[in-house]
Amino acid sequence: MLKRKTEKKILFWAAFLFTLTILIKILPLPHSFKLFEDYSRIFFAKNNEILYIKTSPSGKYRFKTDVSSVSPVFLKMLLSREDRFFYQHPGINPLAFLKSLFKNIQSGKIVSGASTITMQAVRLNGNPPSSKYLRKLYEFFFSFVYEIQFSKDEILSFYLSTVPMGKNIEGIETASYFYFGRPSATLYYPESAVLLAVLNSPSKYNPLQNPEKTLKKRNEILSEFFEKGFFSKNELEKFLSLPLLPAPFTYQEKALHYCLRLDEKSTEFYQKTDIDINLQTMVEEKLLLSAKKSTANNAAVIIYDHLQKKIAAYAGNPDYTNTLSRRMNAANAYRQPGSLLKPFIYASSFDVLGFTPDTLVYDIPINLGGYEPKNFSNQFIGLSHISFALAHSLNIPPILINRLLPSDSNLYAILKKTGFVSFQRPLNPKDDSAVLGSFLMTLEELTALYSVLGEKGDYEPLPIMPGSRSSSFSLFSKESVYLVNEILKKVKKPYLSNVFEHTFNHPDFAFKTGTSYGGLDAWSIGYDSRYTIAVWFGNLDNSYQRGLVGIVDAAPLLFQLFDIVYTGESPQEWKIKPEKIKKRKICALSGHIPNENCPVLKEGFYIEGVSSYEKCSIHRKEGKEVIEFYPEEVNDFLRKSGLYHGKNAFSSTLEKEKELKIKSVIKNQTYYLEKGQKNFKLPLTIYENQISKHLYWILNEEYRGESLPENTFYLTIDEGEYLIQVYDQLGNRGQTQIKVKRK
Repeated sequence: MLKRKTEKKILFWAAFLFTLTILIKILPLPHSFKLFEDYSRIFFAKNNEILYIKTSPSGKYRFKTDVSSVSPVFLKMLLSREDRFFYQHPGINPLAFLKSLFKNIQSGKIVSGASTITMQAVRLNGNPPSSKYLRKLYEFFFSFVYEIQFSKDEILSFYLSTVPMGKNIEGIETASYFYFGRPSATLYYPESAVLLAVLNSPSKYNPLQNPEKTLKKRNEILSEFFEKGFFSKNELEKFLSLPLLPAPFTYQEKALHYCLRLDEKSTEFYQKTDIDINLQTMVEEKLLLSAKKSTANNAAVIIYDHLQKKIAAYAGNPDYTNTLSRRMNAANAYRQPGSLLKPFIYASSFDVLGFTPDTLVYDIPINLGGYEPKNFSNQFIGLSHISFALAHSLNIPPILINRLLPSDSNLYAILKKTGFVSFQRPLNPKDDSAVLGSFLMTLEELTALYSVLGEKGDYEPLPIMPGSRSSSFSLFSKESVYLVNEILKKVKKPYLSNVFEHTFNHPDFAFKTGTSYGGLDAWSIGYDSRYTIAVWFGNLDNSYQRGLVGIVDAAPLLFQLFDIVYTGESPQEWKIKPEKIKKRKICALSGHIPNENCPVLKEGFYIEGVSSYEKCSIHRKEGKEVIEFYPEEVNDFLRKSGLYHGKNAFSSTLEKEKELKIKSVIKNQTYYLEKGQKNFKLPLTIYENQISKHLYWILNEEYRGESLPENTFYLTIDEGEYLIQVYDQLGNRGQTQIKVKRK
């Protein structure tokens, strides 16, 4: 009977414990039963240097640590000293508990707690009672719960992540970085002994505040482990001779605003990025220097490696020490982009309307329902070609072209396809001012958009999250992109010396600037077949000091940054011409197939099977004279402005109104090519006059390009004899002759 009662009791308690175990496993635990996730977030550059540490929600430097990432040497020493039966006991160590109980009874007070790592994890995770006795009972009970609910490695990982290590530093990984400047995986015996000393008493043995005491304690612990046979006598002597901290931990925030952007999207406690730490450092230094020289209070830079789909550098404001600048990420602020959207209208016109860079466009005053756009200079030049209009950022031609584009190819459609136009950010499809930058965009968005021109027409959103890829799609043909690139590559880079223009060893990139209405924003974006670099200067509070200008305030930094990323050789892909890009003879004025009356012909690029084959309709013969015919409103402007006298501006039979004098070249001068030099760029300018508004340059009766009188025009020439001619819009002409020989 007694035996049966004993068996029933055993079965009862076994069933009770089994049921309790099952319930603990399957029922949702109270918060105190769960391991909290109150950790810091650490952002690393691609070389594993720390960019930024965000403290935990409770304000601690607490790095989440997994037992597998900690040095086996440290783990072996920790368990040997703190809880050598950790992997065997059920949460409490019975033998240690009995010894502790005996000591406490003898002394009449608690002198030993027999705490296991599991019990310490319970204490670190919850809010135990303040009474010593109740706290011990609390730890004892929940230690069993933890051992059932969590694996041994989970408990140890939590302990390693949260154990106090001095001031607001918690966890072994955190302490390893702050005291030694490296991850806990690299800890050896001397460093492990230091951390065990800190763990023993974080305030007493803080290596930064009490180095002498900590060193003495470290050496005691090393001697202790020598006695345990962890290492040899020679190794002990070597360890004892080492300094306490080989090098103090130095941490300087880099790419702060990019890390904060990632913090919005990522849930990882350890976030690796593609930031190049050396490039990022140089970007931040140059941005800060440029910002100090500017009247702008804010500035931002993004360097995007669109070939590898990686953000290589990102600076959202120049000064992290400024509280306001820290809070404001200018790279993700919505601003007016000025002229930056114009290239995409022209690219679309090449694909859809059959236009080419030589298509004649009109730059004249217009009134669009009360909207009267003007050029930056407040002047109109009358006749232009798309190449000139884009290179000099004329405002009227892209507005008129955008009106000609069908609804699935105009600027609204482009912004809609890329996701910039949305329900939250609407745009009226008929808003002409959007062409000139009234539609707000961020530097991030414009970086992605301009990467299209370096990516042969394919669009993909900027991958803020490293390794994330969105589906890409074709926005423009590679042929239209090539034509736009050829225009923007040839735009004069005024902040580079003449040496730059005449050398072969320089970065070959295209760029575009933008200035918002009122001069509140200055932009400059450049790209080649690998990098897209975007620069912005402005005032996020919209305060006005001096009107900012893209070419003045943003472009100089852009050119410096391209010099930094330039490796000495421009990517070959950048120079490859698509198969459908051909050359043909065209009318130098209209850009169309010449008719029998066109007086000056030239060669121009076109897209085979896409570009228009329309014949020139401007040149018409009346009697013996060739007359230019324009739309009525164009004729009216040309006559009123004195830009046109009713005859062909290119005709050699026109009467001379004024001889143009080329001042940068001496007549009959001989130039010499150095050994190995294939060609060189000859700078051409004319003496100032009050009549010429537009210049057309011809080399040996072949049209070579156009310029404004105040600008320098460059002719690329090699060995030979040359007749250089220049005409203005009225037919005034000048010429000179030169020779080019080899030494």
